[in-house]
Amino acid sequence: MKELTFLLFMAADCDLYKVYAKKDLEELIEIGSSRDINVVIQLDHLGYKTERYYVKKGKIKSVEKLSKNVDVTEPEILREFLKWGVLNYPARRFIPVIWGHGFGVKDYTKNRIVGIISKGRFKKFIGAPRRIVSKNIIRKYTSIPQMDMLFRESERNYVLRSMLKVGMFSEGMFSEGMFSEGMFPKGMFPVGVGTSDVLYKIISKELTIQELAYSFSNLPNKVHFDSIGFDSCLMAMLEIVYQLKDTCKSVIGSEEEEPSEGWPYHKILAGISKSGDIRNQLTEDITKKIVDTYINSIEKRHATQSVILTKSIEGISEQVNELSGIILKKFNIFKGLLENIDEYNLQRFKDRDYVDLYHLVEIIRNNINDEGIIKIAGKLLEKINDTVYSKNIGSKTKNAHGMSILFSLKNLNNIAIENYKKLDFTKKYGNWFNLIQQLS
Repeated sequence: MKELTFLLFMAADCDLYKVYAKKDLEELIEIGSSRDINVVIQLDHLGYKTERYYVKKGKIKSVEKLSKNVDVTEPEILREFLKWGVLNYPARRFIPVIWGHGFGVKDYTKNRIVGIISKGRFKKFIGAPRRIVSKNIIRKYTSIPQMDMLFRESERNYVLRSMLKVGMFSEGMFSEGMFSEGMFPKGMFPVGVGTSDVLYKIISKELTIQELAYSFSNLPNKVHFDSIGFDSCLMAMLEIVYQLKDTCKSVIGSEEEEPSEGWPYHKILAGISKSGDIRNQLTEDITKKIVDTYINSIEKRHATQSVILTKSIEGISEQVNELSGIILKKFNIFKGLLENIDEYNLQRFKDRDYVDLYHLVEIIRNNINDEGIIKIAGKLLEKINDTVYSKNIGSKTKNAHGMSILFSLKNLNNIAIENYKKLDFTKKYGNWFNLIQQLS
């Protein structure tokens, strides 16, 4: 039996395939599996049947073609891949890696409008553009009722699937007068989107955080993953780690957006091999190497990466809840600080509603003269330090400590707010939700 199996779930049925999925496959083939490590992939990309591969040094071997191009946003698809990988490539340790777009803990709806294509070229995103394991679907509309319906409710009927790629349509593909200037009611579209611009709507379909947790649960041989990696943006969040805490020993992810090229797989696999016999390496040391290797590969950009131990996430959540409860009881004392907290350069990320938990608590501790708060905040900071191993690069992430949290509901619609309330963290520790609701 081998020591470690990497299970790479590549959701490349989107704009990432043409350049970045191919690049990562080349990196994986450069090193490949070894005497002690299995590298196994499920690759989903546009226009082809989903396929499973075993990666060897210098080549990639197809081991199973699925009957169709599967929908990676259905939780059973990920779950079946994990079951297949665990049974067919047994090892003492398993690290699944989710490869694809990520958008943290926000969950708007299974289908939503996220962008506009105008005159044959991609124009802009509306709201949150992409989420973990996302499919991008382009739909053509020719009437006001169709357009209006989609703005009011989500649908599950897809007309056309295609990769979202800037410039994927030729400049002269559509006629200028295809849609008249007054065809759509004023105010139907967000500011900056003209009524004559709308030719196509782009819809995002995603896998929710609850569905992710389900996919990792109750697998053959009572597998409890040694770590779960996210080669995706914005996934190193308290709420996500809490949702996954019963399925793995740790979570690897980024608080910030990842550069499009993602993890340097060749350097990660080579680094593990160079560290000696993997049988003598602790999983915690392997995950730290992944973090270090990722950050060391970033040049002239801003990035974060961390590994978060799940065994301590309950204690951190309890302390966040306790701190939130005290703030709520003394809200008049804290109101000014929290409403003007950006004056203290609170660490935010590409999604401005996500903030670094450690830095937030540190600012509160340092600027409130309350012994109870200082004591609780101090304990929480110590707990985070003991639980999170993080690295960052770039001045824009200098106060990132490895784990973020949602800090505002202002930019969430009612569906997203209700979905957030259904997360395990929020259901058990309601003070945090009540606090950010009060601030919103």
